Amino acid sequence: MVSNSTFLPTSPTPEHITTDVAIIGAGSAGLNARRAALAEGAKVLLIDSGPFRTTCARVGCMPSKLLIVAANYEAAHEGVIAGSNPARFPSITTYDRKTPLTIVFSEPPFAVAGLSFNQLDLNNTVIGALDFAKQSRAKVMGEADGLLRIYADKDTAILRGAALIGPEAEHLGHILASVMQRGLTADQVLDLPLYHPTLEEGVQGALRRISTEVKRAALAGKTAAVRA
Repeated sequence: MVSNSTFLPTSPTPEHITTDVAIIGAGSAGLNARRAALAEGAKVLLIDSGPFRTTCARVGCMPSKLLIVAANYEAAHEGVIAGSNPARFPSITTYDRKTPLTIVFSEPPFAVAGLSFNQLDLNNTVIGALDFAKQSRAKVMGEADGLLRIYADKDTAILRGAALIGPEAEHLGHILASVMQRGLTADQVLDLPLYHPTLEEGVQGALRRISTEVKRAALAGKTAAVRA
């Protein structure tokens, strides 16, 4: 270990150590917090128990994390925030949070990007869908089972969330999370390159549905305003 970083296993014996940053837990978040604090020149104390510095490595509980919402994906980023700001205090940096992304490596795989269905304001949401049973590439692959739903703001067509289960859902989930991170609308995503024939091009139908519904709602609003 580097000279200004110390691992301290939990122990009933009291011990006094002076440090700039103390981190409890050596999982994904803890290790990333340590790296971020060290990069700022801070003296770091990492506290955990067991010979492998992490409970999951000792008891084999890692598979259960598949059902924890984006546990490892978000923990690494949160760890950087938790480590770097205390090391620079009182100089604080505001970080943008990443778009939530959950992936379950089941068969077929499952993914949720951005807002989930239960988090939506359905009165202000437009939904576009893709049935993989009708998607050419999925049928050729013999994996034409699954469904994709994309959620967008009814007024702006900005993508807010998506849920999908089907072939290569982990890849499609990453792409959708990336465009949400950039605040793109359905039309802006449709302008991006999509190769034929691929599973990715299947999202075009869902996006066109969103674009059409948003424009229809805007036209209806203008018509109602004129009549009033």
